[in-house]
Amino acid sequence: MLILRAERNSTTVTKHLVTDRGFGAYRKLVMKNLVVLLCAIGCACATVPDNVANVVRSNFDHDSNGGYQYGYETDNGITAQADGRITVLNKDETAHQVQGSVSYVSPEGQKIEITYVADENGYQPKGDHLPKPMPIPDYIARALEYIAAHPYQVRTKEYEAKKLDKN
Repeated sequence: MLILRAERNSTTVTKHLVTDRGFGAYRKLVMKNLVVLLCAIGCACATVPDNVANVVRSNFDHDSNGGYQYGYETDNGITAQADGRITVLNKDETAHQVQGSVSYVSPEGQKIEITYVADENGYQPKGDHLPKPMPIPDYIARALEYIAAHPYQVRTKEYEAKKLDKN
């Protein structure tokens, strides 16, 4: 019978295993520990892959004017909702306007939340993870003010004649 004693030196435990029961007992112990360790790692890393996620909630409504609302949620943490409508800009133009949000968990484990508006001005997302624009440096702001105050003038024959008269 094999009796393991708690000792400070792990080579002593290995020595007792090998000498008392042979090398096979040592291999069994190592393999059992390895299997338990791999199972623990597998359980810790277990998540639902995106390609096999199930939809837990889904709804879609539309009206006769071209408007709609939808929303869904999956079991891997993805949620989305949107509200869209058609608006008349003038007698010849219409625009599709959408407001919505999306949220999911990134591969790094960060919760990503995006709210957006899409209309005649383009797609305008907002989220804490999105890069923020850098402030305009002071010298560039002054240059833009100068350019706005002194617009470019096309040189014409009249302009050249006035310039020659002044000299």
